[in-house]
Amino acid sequence: MSGPNSYLSEPTAEYAEYLRVTNPIPDLADIGGSEQARQALQNLFNPSRNVTIPTTGFIITDFTIPARDGYSLPIRSYIPEGPENTTWPVIIWSHYGGWVFGGLESDDTLCRVFAKELKVAVVNIDYRLAPKWVFPTAVNDVHDTVRWVSANPDKLNADLTKGFIIGGTSAGANMSSIVAHLARDENLTPPLTGQLLSQGNFFSRGHLDFIPEELRAEYTSDIDNKDAVIISAKSMEYIFNTVKPDPTSPLFSPVLFKSHKGLPKAFFEVAGGDPLRDDGLIYAKILQASGVETRMKIFPGLPHTFYEFSQWKAAGEWIPSLVEGGKYLLGRA
Repeated sequence: MSGPNSYLSEPTAEYAEYLRVTNPIPDLADIGGSEQARQALQNLFNPSRNVTIPTTGFIITDFTIPARDGYSLPIRSYIPEGPENTTWPVIIWSHYGGWVFGGLESDDTLCRVFAKELKVAVVNIDYRLAPKWVFPTAVNDVHDTVRWVSANPDKLNADLTKGFIIGGTSAGANMSSIVAHLARDENLTPPLTGQLLSQGNFFSRGHLDFIPEELRAEYTSDIDNKDAVIISAKSMEYIFNTVKPDPTSPLFSPVLFKSHKGLPKAFFEVAGGDPLRDDGLIYAKILQASGVETRMKIFPGLPHTFYEFSQWKAAGEWIPSLVEGGKYLLGRA
């Protein structure tokens, strides 16, 4: 079965050549859940290879904040250097990793670039991972971080009225979209002003009936790209079995919130060869139908988190795209 977006799955020349001559990156489901195995996969993920890593113009601090269950949640902040008493907008960032691997180093380069180029205070969350911590621990950690930032902007030299953005990649994008709803529902003040959502999972696998009927036929990426590298149908099943989410909960699928009205505007990134491609394309349409302003960047013919392939030209486009998305959400583009 093909859909209106299936043409986006056609591999780029670089991706097709990689598949022809290279042993694919091992599937997460085949690597397994041991700490050693997950670290081996983590070592393959290094987007910093594609950019110059900024080292000046900001101050990095590692600290912890209290989570709702008393856990000390590790946080890394990146505060721009500037004249005394200068205050900054904020981006709260959650890394990729399917809720099972990753940490503060995963998107450290990206967070540095945000601080350097966007002149924003960045909060990088080391949310808890499965299998030790299952659903909904990770999304609660992200929610608790947003609440902490809201209550403590002075600790970040921040002025949230200048911009209060939440974002992430893959699992991080999923949780950011969910916490945007929670913040709206609890009337967080100042409110979130933007969502920066890269290659996110927004629907529960096996429960596509939750997609509005008029859009359901457009969801074919899980079939089009079921054997893709990085994330496949098999690895999605492994993640689901490891994280143990409730597929009927809005804390796992943001489409299940009763309303999407009043959410902050959103910038989406979608990869055409990603099983999650249609999550982003369709979820953006759902938000638009609720009056939420959106903007979209599509990378045709590329797999999930394609930026890991440093030899590809497109790999170097990921961070600049997110910087442009940040400018859009901050009203600068």
